[in-house]
Amino acid sequence: GIRDVERSRGLGDVYKRQDYINADQLGIHPPLYAKGKSSRWHTNWLGTDELGRDVVASLARGVYHSVKIALIASFLSIILGSFYGMVIGFYGNNNLKINPLQLLVLVLSIFFILFYWYFGEYFWCFASFTLGVLFHILLGKIPLKQLFIPVDSIGVSIISLRKSIPTLILIFALLPLFRKPSQINTIIILSLIGWTGIAWIIRLQTIDVLTNDYFKTIKSLGAGFWRILTYHIYP
Repeated sequence: GIRDVERSRGLGDVYKRQDYINADQLGIHPPLYAKGKSSRWHTNWLGTDELGRDVVASLARGVYHSVKIALIASFLSIILGSFYGMVIGFYGNNNLKINPLQLLVLVLSIFFILFYWYFGEYFWCFASFTLGVLFHILLGKIPLKQLFIPVDSIGVSIISLRKSIPTLILIFALLPLFRKPSQINTIIILSLIGWTGIAWIIRLQTIDVLTNDYFKTIKSLGAGFWRILTYHIYP
């Protein structure tokens, strides 16, 4: 039987939660147990555990949460890996130039974003990201010597480093970054460790697509990075 446990806590009809404890038959029972049931459809098809919880209901709830976490994590991994692969494939090693001040701001921004995110200061994390973007744009107008950033080599090295670390060890290394276990934290961890495969494939596809003369033409016509990425490469 299913009863409303929130009523016993004095919460009335405001907050309701259903559990799967059969108060009339506490204890472990075998499959197809139906003592005192008015219909076979009310049977505990896989029995109950030591607390009287229906095994089928617990199994269905576990499958629901597992599938939900897997689908969301896979979706986020595909988005992260696709964007990562397109960026490193598009820029290569000789297409991104940045002056030393912009490079310094980029490194500091990444440091403070990770620092505030680790301590749960999400406002300052967002503020660091916003200030980093603004300073990066402003410093880009200063006429300084431009440095070529080997985006592709750095990106491939990161992918190789991730693949060289066993997944289980990486999960144990990421767990201390989160204060308490939750579904969101599990999704984040799975997304952070599952993007390398799709990133490698998308990188190779991007490099192959950019060898087409069509892309050389639209680059010469002044098409920017985001337009080429969203309108021509991503589809």
